[in-house]
Amino acid sequence: MLTVRELLRGLDVRLLTGEEATDVAVRWVHISELLDPTPWLSGGEVLLTTGMALQTPAQQREFLTRLADHQLAGLGFGTGFSHSEIPPALLHAAAEREFPVFEVPYEVPFIAVTEAAFTQLVNEQYAVLRRALAAHERLERVVLSERGLDALAGTLATLIGAAVLVFDARGEPLVQRAFRRTLEPEEVAALTAELFERRRVARAFLPSHAGLADRSLALPVAADGNNTMPSSATGHSANGSGDRIPEAWLVAIKDGGPLSDFDRLTLHQAVTIVALELLRGRVVGDTERRLAGDVLDREPDAVIPWTGRRMAVAKFIPHLRNEHALHRWDIAGDDETSRQLLGDMDLVGHSVGELGRILLVAGRAHDPDPDSEFHVRLRTEGQPDLRVIVENGNATLAWASDEADEPSVDIDAGARQLFIWGRRPDHRGRLRSHLTQPGLARLQALLSGY
Repeated sequence: MLTVRELLRGLDVRLLTGEEATDVAVRWVHISELLDPTPWLSGGEVLLTTGMALQTPAQQREFLTRLADHQLAGLGFGTGFSHSEIPPALLHAAAEREFPVFEVPYEVPFIAVTEAAFTQLVNEQYAVLRRALAAHERLERVVLSERGLDALAGTLATLIGAAVLVFDARGEPLVQRAFRRTLEPEEVAALTAELFERRRVARAFLPSHAGLADRSLALPVAADGNNTMPSSATGHSANGSGDRIPEAWLVAIKDGGPLSDFDRLTLHQAVTIVALELLRGRVVGDTERRLAGDVLDREPDAVIPWTGRRMAVAKFIPHLRNEHALHRWDIAGDDETSRQLLGDMDLVGHSVGELGRILLVAGRAHDPDPDSEFHVRLRTEGQPDLRVIVENGNATLAWASDEADEPSVDIDAGARQLFIWGRRPDHRGRLRSHLTQPGLARLQALLSGY
């Protein structure tokens, strides 16, 4: 980052005021002899002038005040033209505002200042572009290695030193990866609410939550990774105003300080990478369904051998997805991707409907009270209760058709899938038992492994 201090270093100029403010960033250098050049400035510039229009002390004070109010980085005043020295009224106003003012003597042309600034600014931008290109290639490798959305978010978080979240089109979190600072639940909830409100407007924005606004950015992810093309040109769904409805949102929140130019450039490039990863997931799912559909179209009753038994092809694919989700958890543990995969109702429905009795066979061998009946409900908010039943010497899993008052365990959807397959979630807060100690011990024995 080019600062006023670094710009003046090596130049034959003299700083007269604002020493403490010379670490401010310089965005550009501009030359003007207007009394009020601020309509053509954005803030962050160093202005060079000879003061031709500044003839009275009042004009000089007002001129300096305008520059300071417009958040300029500093003023270079060329002497030896209209003024033999920098006017005292201007210097006094600059000192009051702690605004950097430096004298550019007649022997030093303004082009020496602009060349020094432009050289450093161009070099900085080139360095940013090189870093961003390397970051883009690293993100591409994550997608090509098929490590998933969670790994992609984790890599991006490390690259920019920020928490990275990907939300679906409705504003619900898909993955969340922190760098060093973990987001507070209320911050994530505020993001979810704001994204839901903006779900039909595909425009980048700064989250409005008080703790996030100055260090975060939310970017819409279109299905094709292109967030600038109008919907009529792409064929994707749009709202009434013609804006495309985003497929997802990419949100980054710096651990500390504002986002840098590199961070912003990397995030805009990452939008395309996230779109590719989401597309890859859709293609894999579509391919699985198409292959299964092709087989079933030709042979509606097709079965395949499986562990000494025979299973219908239509039921075997969800079984493979179940195995994948479980074995991924065995390796990766309780990350956001595992929670999403294991909470899929299609998978738990397959576990209960097709494997309910099989899953309890091994557990019955360890049942501490095999001759007594047993009825326990695994309760997940917003979903039917799942019953673990032992009756007449047989054990099984079954969905409850009522809300009877039976001994129960409160558990989230992903942890429930782990529990019935003999695993235990890493975080105990995901399960809350209302059973007696012997009852919980028996439940764990019955669900002790497949």
